[in-house]
Amino acid sequence: GSSPGPNGLRFYVTEQVYPSIQNTFANYGAQKFITVYEAGALDLDDDGYFDGIEVMRAYFDIHVPQNYNGPLCLDWEGRTYTWLISGVPALRDIAIQQFILAMNTARQLRPGAKVGIYGLPYNEYYERNQAWRDREHTFEPIYTASDCLFPSVYDNYKNGEWPGHTAERDHLYVKEVTEMALEMGEGVVIERRFSSARWT
Repeated sequence: GSSPGPNGLRFYVTEQVYPSIQNTFANYGAQKFITVYEAGALDLDDDGYFDGIEVMRAYFDIHVPQNYNGPLCLDWEGRTYTWLISGVPALRDIAIQQFILAMNTARQLRPGAKVGIYGLPYNEYYERNQAWRDREHTFEPIYTASDCLFPSVYDNYKNGEWPGHTAERDHLYVKEVTEMALEMGEGVVIERRFSSARWT
């Protein structure tokens, strides 16, 4: 893994970026990590349920080295993630169960990996209020079962993005979602914090 910074945290990136940016990452002890995608290893038909160990094993045999001991990000953004943030307790509970099952299976196949779910805490851009905080705390079983967290906090400059976004709002969004990740888990990985060479 990378060398921890003064606060004991490590920084990893997955983006394919320019060599100059990779050199900057290296100056902070950053390294790449492996992302496992829903369509390949988790839920091929997007029915909301984990497809099981044999599907994951077939994907891992190609994409995840047997001795891998770094962060392993399970990127499951389909129906299951929709259920998680739906506000419907029964659906949320199914999603929590399925995410934990997938993480435990990944650890069974790659015992040295540090496993977590992509996109948590949920990256609410506009309404990071008490309701947002309360909802994140209902996901506590996922955070407890995670070895590391993968909050999605990428964005672009204000001259090439959606209406209502500004550089100032981008900064606050990144800051508060990252703070929530720090609150919810001890081992934190920042996923795609730098979305392009234009983010400085």
